[in-house]
Amino acid sequence: MSSSKNAVPVLAAAGLSDRFDVVVDGIVAAPKGLAGKPAPDGYLLGAERLGVDPARTVVIEDATSGVAAGKAGRFAVVIGVDRGAGVDALLHSGATFVVSDLNELLPHADHDAAVRNWSRMMKHRPTPTGLPQHRFPVDRWRLVETEYDDNDLGVTESLFAVGNGYLGMRANPEEGRDAHSHGTFLNGFHETWEIKHAEEAYGFATTGQTIVNVPDGKLMKLYVDDEPLLLGDRRSRRSTSGRSTFARASCDAICCGVRRPAIG
Repeated sequence: MSSSKNAVPVLAAAGLSDRFDVVVDGIVAAPKGLAGKPAPDGYLLGAERLGVDPARTVVIEDATSGVAAGKAGRFAVVIGVDRGAGVDALLHSGATFVVSDLNELLPHADHDAAVRNWSRMMKHRPTPTGLPQHRFPVDRWRLVETEYDDNDLGVTESLFAVGNGYLGMRANPEEGRDAHSHGTFLNGFHETWEIKHAEEAYGFATTGQTIVNVPDGKLMKLYVDDEPLLLGDRRSRRSTSGRSTFARASCDAICCGVRRPAIG
């Protein structure tokens, strides 16, 4: 049971969706008009959908409001997990007892089995599809792109982004071509906004920060007789130790009246 409206995608991202037969979250609760914690409505709905009696069910919570909800719902056992709320606060809210880690609930032999099961599950998780090696050949120390493709600019702009903790730049084409998202960022230059939670708990952030763009300093345009010179699409890009370099071989650049291959 979660007050968040993102419980399902969070479980999916963690690879845990198949571990939960029933999920009662903010999306389920809102249409039904269920009261949030410390009211027990969400837990009671979860027990109903699982087909279990609250008097024979355990609630595990790390927030005082959730513990209070379990007590109000008259669940058999309410286990408080102290992740910052405090043992006394959880007990005062109605916890049957409090642990600092759920491992404390497992006998040693079962804990070892749980670790083995988790390792086995992680080992057999599907491997994400990697980058096409004909375009991003494997290199031990560098990230290399051998062919330019404007169909996935968002990917390459992120892969070849550079930064030093003070200044960060997405790898947008420096000639001013189309880009997925232009980005030049300075540490400390951001907007702030209030974070609103469905319920308050110890350690929850109250102010969010969104980094915003500064004027783009990457753009370089070369003109020959007042005409913009755009380099060909075939190029190679490499990232080494936080630096990106480009090598192109599809056209000639005319610089200072001298025709020469553009190799860097």
